[in-house]
Amino acid sequence: MTDAERTPLMAGAEPLWEQVLNDIKRRLASGEIRGRFPTDRELVETFGVSRDPVREAVRRLHALG
Repeated sequence: MTDAERTPLMAGAEPLWEQVLNDIKRRLASGEIRGRFPTDRELVETFGVSRDPVREAVRRLHALG
């Protein structure tokens, strides 16, 4: 994902991990993410958040199957 594809996250709305999770699910459904899943580092850079919300989002995505 490039900087142009970066999704701005909003403080005070839903938790950051939930915003990341929802955007990852949207990108998976639209086919933006194909083949190799982005690494934690790539997701941190894409969303401009720390590793904690990224890891929580990925953990919950994994739990969803």
